[in-house]
Amino acid sequence: MLGYQTGLSALGNAILLGLAGLLISLSWHAVFWLYGLLVIVAGGVAWFVPEPTVPSTTTNHARTEKTQLPRHQWTLLGLTFITYLLIWGVQLKLPSYFSARHFGNAATINLTLAAMNIGGLLAGLTFGYLYRYLHRFTLTLGYAGAAISVLVLWLASNATVAIGAAVFFNFIYSYTGPYLVFTSNTGLDTIQVNVLSSYLTIATIISAFFAPLVWNSLGQLGPQTLTANVLIWIMLILGGLALITGSHHPRKEV
Repeated sequence: MLGYQTGLSALGNAILLGLAGLLISLSWHAVFWLYGLLVIVAGGVAWFVPEPTVPSTTTNHARTEKTQLPRHQWTLLGLTFITYLLIWGVQLKLPSYFSARHFGNAATINLTLAAMNIGGLLAGLTFGYLYRYLHRFTLTLGYAGAAISVLVLWLASNATVAIGAAVFFNFIYSYTGPYLVFTSNTGLDTIQVNVLSSYLTIATIISAFFAPLVWNSLGQLGPQTLTANVLIWIMLILGGLALITGSHHPRKEV
């Protein structure tokens, strides 16, 4: 279900990016009418989504004990923050990279971002199948494949190769999110899962806030332009994460 959720989220992003590309030709103000779709979503949630069943606890002390997260979950929260920080870095710098390399106009970049989300859809639909065979190495595959795709993107000499690398990046990297959420929730009480879900949401939000600050600062360090330096840093960090997760032996998953 986590894979399907990731895939459908990517599909929604792809559709809305496509619609935004059409509306921007009319007026940049018209793009904001897309948020009107939230009214339909809110109505669907209010009408069809039931309230979850929350088990009652006997004492306040028991509730407090259950809401405390193990140390392992805090490590995964930190890894989630870094994981999303990396993908924001690619998506933030992709337009300027395409522009600097003369790989197309704004429409090309918009279609590339939409196609990247189609890659995310495919990853989401196949996550459950892949996890049954790779287990913890699903995360390693996501980091290693993303590192290779960023390398290809950095070395790309034409728009076709660059677009292919960007789409593959979003495809292979989309295996990391569902894995991190699934592993973080394993073995937790229902109340702990609710608390962890809030922290995971906060981690993704603050990673988006810090992404421009972090990557614009790191981009100053390197032999090339700011955008190219950012891709180098992202590639190195992804490679390091692939090595760490591939060699680390976590506790046995339930």
